[in-house]
Amino acid sequence: MFEYINLRRLRNSEFVIFSQDFLEIIDENNLDNLQLQTLIQDLKTSQSVLSSIFTKERGSEITEELQLLDNLRDNSFNGISLFINSLTYHYEEPKQKAAKTLKHHIEATYGSGVARLNYRAETSVLFDMIDKWKTLPKLKDSIELLALTDWVNQLEKENNDFNEKYHARIKANANCSSQRVSELREEINSKYYNVSKFIEALTTVNGLENYETVIKNINSLIKEYNKLLTMRRSSNGSNDSLDNTDLTENLN
Repeated sequence: MFEYINLRRLRNSEFVIFSQDFLEIIDENNLDNLQLQTLIQDLKTSQSVLSSIFTKERGSEITEELQLLDNLRDNSFNGISLFINSLTYHYEEPKQKAAKTLKHHIEATYGSGVARLNYRAETSVLFDMIDKWKTLPKLKDSIELLALTDWVNQLEKENNDFNEKYHARIKANANCSSQRVSELREEINSKYYNVSKFIEALTTVNGLENYETVIKNINSLIKEYNKLLTMRRSSNGSNDSLDNTDLTENLN
């Protein structure tokens, strides 16, 4: 039902953001089962404590440097998008067709307000969008035909720079012992699986169609983080193996 993810392999900042996003997806879908809501609230309580350790307050995340990096990637994305839109009127049919293909992909998959999304959502969308532009043959060919490769590479760099700074900001706000972080991660890990298993049980009782959206969205989130873990494991080789009991891994 739900995709598997080894939460213990996430770095502390990644773990915080994953649990935040998981709970946001749950809240967006208005699951009204009383027992489930009790489990969710229990998870929120632990997650809130952990989040407060790494983030003194929401305003502290929005530094001038983060704003600058966000503006850079917004400018690149908006420039690419406007360029694509203009080429949908190109007199050469192949270029017009390529532009329409890319425009449809952006609008149909991500909507029209990518640059206005919150920090975490925009980062995830851009990662996914760029990955598809570079791997799906039809989209990749369109990018190359319109000579957008360098611009897309620049957008990817700016999104990576933003993501690294965003995570570094969370790490910099850590202000309690590693033992407390370890305890909270273990609590959240257990409560996350309790919520997931309960939702799976509800699909048996009430039908999958009532929970299809929340399961799909959570699985998309899990796949995003599993991809991150796979990429890290590939780049680090066999040295990336972590003891499952080590919940306070080096944040560098």
